[in-house]
Amino acid sequence: MKAWLALTISILFSVNLLAQLHPYDTRADEVDISHYDLALDFRSMDQSLIYGAATLYFAPVSAPLDSLVLDLKGLTVDSVVRQGQLLSFVQQGEFLAIDLPGVVSGPDSLTVYYGGTPMQDPSFGGFYFDQGFAFNVGVSLTQIPHNYGRVWFPCLDYFIDRATYDYRLTLPAQKFATAGGILQADSLLPSGDRYMHYRSLHDYPTYLASVAVGDFVTLEDTILSQTGAVIPIVLAARPQDTASFRTAAQNLKQAFHLFEASFGDFRFSKVGYSLVPMTGGAMEHAENIAYPILLAQSGLLYQDVLVHELSHSWWGNLATCRTAEDMWLNEGMAVFSEWRFNELFYGRNRYMELYRTAHKDLLQNAHFDDQGFWPLSGVPQQHTYSNTTYSKGADFVHSLRSYLGDNLFFQGLRQALAATAWQDWDAQDFMLALEQATGASLQDFFQDWIYEGGWPLVLPHRWTEVPGQAGSWTIELQQFTRGRQHFCSNVPLELTFFDAQGATETQTVMVSGETDSVVVQLNLEPVWVIGNLNEALSFAETQVDTVLSGSGTKPLSYANWRLDLPAGNSQNYRVIASQRWTEPGGWKSQYQLNPQRHWALYVPDGLPNGTTAQLYYNGRLVGNNGRLDNELIVAGEDSLVLLYRATRTQSWEVISDDPNRCQHLPGPSLSDKIGVFELSNPQSGEYVLARRVTTGLPTEAQDQGMLWYPNPLMPNEPLRAKGSCLTESSELWITDIQGRKAGRLEQISPDSYRIVPKPLPGVYVLQGRTGSCSIGKTKLHIIP
Repeated sequence: MKAWLALTISILFSVNLLAQLHPYDTRADEVDISHYDLALDFRSMDQSLIYGAATLYFAPVSAPLDSLVLDLKGLTVDSVVRQGQLLSFVQQGEFLAIDLPGVVSGPDSLTVYYGGTPMQDPSFGGFYFDQGFAFNVGVSLTQIPHNYGRVWFPCLDYFIDRATYDYRLTLPAQKFATAGGILQADSLLPSGDRYMHYRSLHDYPTYLASVAVGDFVTLEDTILSQTGAVIPIVLAARPQDTASFRTAAQNLKQAFHLFEASFGDFRFSKVGYSLVPMTGGAMEHAENIAYPILLAQSGLLYQDVLVHELSHSWWGNLATCRTAEDMWLNEGMAVFSEWRFNELFYGRNRYMELYRTAHKDLLQNAHFDDQGFWPLSGVPQQHTYSNTTYSKGADFVHSLRSYLGDNLFFQGLRQALAATAWQDWDAQDFMLALEQATGASLQDFFQDWIYEGGWPLVLPHRWTEVPGQAGSWTIELQQFTRGRQHFCSNVPLELTFFDAQGATETQTVMVSGETDSVVVQLNLEPVWVIGNLNEALSFAETQVDTVLSGSGTKPLSYANWRLDLPAGNSQNYRVIASQRWTEPGGWKSQYQLNPQRHWALYVPDGLPNGTTAQLYYNGRLVGNNGRLDNELIVAGEDSLVLLYRATRTQSWEVISDDPNRCQHLPGPSLSDKIGVFELSNPQSGEYVLARRVTTGLPTEAQDQGMLWYPNPLMPNEPLRAKGSCLTESSELWITDIQGRKAGRLEQISPDSYRIVPKPLPGVYVLQGRTGSCSIGKTKLHIIP
């Protein structure tokens, strides 16, 4: 006994260490739990207590077992029984270690008797007793691992172990229970209490297991699957909520059919929702979605949440991400499913509005909210449930759709899910399944979009006719990046060509690397070329392509433009305006150009005389319009200017010095970091916010045309350099404001550096020596 106890403690320590250091739990290589038979007593739910007897059916995977280590958090085990014999066990932290006398070589079972008050996550997740309800939410937003089956029954609580379930529930006679699976029995016990039994014969991980007890009545219906199966629909709610829930779910059947058409057969036994008093979200428990009462009371306002949870019957419940680092396979695909439902039910414009809104928010805010430009595959677990996982997941799936085209894309999704049904997968598995289904090579796409953070942007730079070849044009392209240094390869970019009369022609070309050129054959002479006008790719750009008429203010919010057409205007004008969320390229001596963004405008027929445009700036880090120019505006606004160039091959010129062309209208003060530049009769071209570089102060000089950016700099970001002064022998370092050396710059690419050791937030002076010239001194702000 003592020897076994020492071994058990060692096992628990090893498992605990593994959970902290590695995203994979290796217990699945040792044991498979195939079925959970959960007998749960809710007769003390008014005291927030449950009592359970969990029978686990298990078998060794590779070698005989002499012990079993399970997850159980916050509940107390009374005893463990196998074949009528009490077993020795130890509870330590979140683990339950059970001694198996002798060795187990084949299928076996044991029963764990336990009870107590289940734990609830302070943010979202766990087990709730609230307003006469008892219900679980199978994940935790703050705990790692995020799976939260372990707070209400002993289990292997991770994504890769799937099982079937029986839920045998004893509850007060006036209550009603819901769970995954199909209701097998509903009767009164001799004691006067109620007994309900649900059985689910579909494999799913423990975080998708569920139970809810409350004052439920059910709305029941059926739906015909495309397989020919008749699927029951069970909506459980309090009597006073049934009418509103029926309204909120009025399009549920249509969503079911649209998802089957897009993603393949519905594989589960029922569509189930239970209305419970949860806040902060809903939860996609298999066959028994936990859905907030407040959302169901709001009509169709939160319909996207309803269909999001339904879509998990394909994305997450049917095929499950192997680790939390690939949660985008569950949640990003579910957000894309929302967009797909809206596209098919309401039209393409609704889809694009959802995409544009999410895309702009991501480019402006995600790296602040999620503390970095994370790749989709490999998001740190503290940011599992983040905008990166949800919205950026859908954002990049939108691009994948464009890479493949609709026919191959949806064919690929259906076949990939069919091949991976009832299994776990990661990004690599998903890619291989799509390649197998479509015959397309997706190596470049997954490397460029899934395994890299940030966003790319490809812009047409110059177009010239090939000498002696009428109609043949060479198009030079430049690739920029936001939140990454990696350049994409083999990007299928649609180019739109405009001639002087406004006629257009489109062609798709393949683009690779920082610079590239392609030759196209055209039937017109282009005066303007725009890439990705159809917004098929999730570039670091947000744009508006619209026709304006009449007079007055015309906000073009996705592009961060506002136009005012003069009174009396009776003509229509096509306007293509964009916000490009990258450095602009080019250089202007004595000016620091905004490294975060710049604007573009194209008006094929010009705009009526008297038109004005407003370009707003905001250097704040808070607010809906913040986080736009904070790297440029670190102090006052008196040095801010607006630059313009008609084409990307021309030099930047300062237009805000000419009041007839542009006026600077700061906010209430020159230190509040907000204001506007107002253009008179705006012209086609590019615009960028810049600041004059102050000379004469050793900590502000940008000698020899050097520019260091971004500034302010986050500790984990690379510092980039623009200018001709640096050589391989340059020595670069930073000092604190007292002049003490605080770190050196280590070159990681021709124009980027990292500071070692990583500096703390604060103000530093960047300086150095080079054999060819002086690089001066630059004040560098490091922000958290």
